[in-house]
Amino acid sequence: MDLPEVFETKFELQATHLIGLFFALGLTVGFASGTTFKDLTAPRIATSDTPQPDTGSETDTNSGTLDLSNINNSRDPVLGQEDAEVTMVIYEDFECPFCKRFESGAVPQIENNYVRSGEVKIVWKDFPLQRIHPWATRAAETAECVYRQDEEAFWNVKDTVFDNQESLSESNVVEKIKGWASEEDVSPSAVQSCLDNGNPRDAVRDDMEEATSFDTMVGGNSFVSGTPSVVIYSEGDQRGEPLVGAQPYSAVKQVIESKLGQ
Repeated sequence: MDLPEVFETKFELQATHLIGLFFALGLTVGFASGTTFKDLTAPRIATSDTPQPDTGSETDTNSGTLDLSNINNSRDPVLGQEDAEVTMVIYEDFECPFCKRFESGAVPQIENNYVRSGEVKIVWKDFPLQRIHPWATRAAETAECVYRQDEEAFWNVKDTVFDNQESLSESNVVEKIKGWASEEDVSPSAVQSCLDNGNPRDAVRDDMEEATSFDTMVGGNSFVSGTPSVVIYSEGDQRGEPLVGAQPYSAVKQVIESKLGQ
């Protein structure tokens, strides 16, 4: 059964490299077994390399739990009360279209129904897929610099970046984010100084190294392999529940509810 495209991975570019290899080796291997050229290529992006849940299902299709010992939230933006019972860590890429879908769908409902009540806090972590998203890393670094000036401004700028994702490029993303930050009373010169001298790339790299340190396979792939990827856990848990892809609010709610009142 074909799965919906709800998840973007670091392996996507590799699929295009494999296409030429298939031609070089001869297409007869695949075609002899009834496999079409489309079967050999597109599914490597949509399913085989991607731990994708069924977004049309009320039941989470992910499996396994995650060791939380490598998660360090002290350096990252946090939305919500520090003592919230449930923590939701999100690994995202500003240029990822599936992250935008998740940010415009499930995330606002989580904020309205759980963050505002003090039950859940959201932690942002960067996982830019630079090989397929040319401006993602620069956006992450610039947003990190906004966060260092004003945490509340970061969350508002983050939303604005996703709202304007289609208009951004390598040539304008830094200036655009600095402009949106200025609307939140963050000095553009302070953001630029951070970019020039504050080593924001180190913070982005730390998030990425953390993301790839988990010991669990989800959907046949290591977690985290792409974006968006989520870990949900309650205070005192040693392992967390993973969600991958642009999950609907109902799927995220189900996991949150299972963690509340444990």
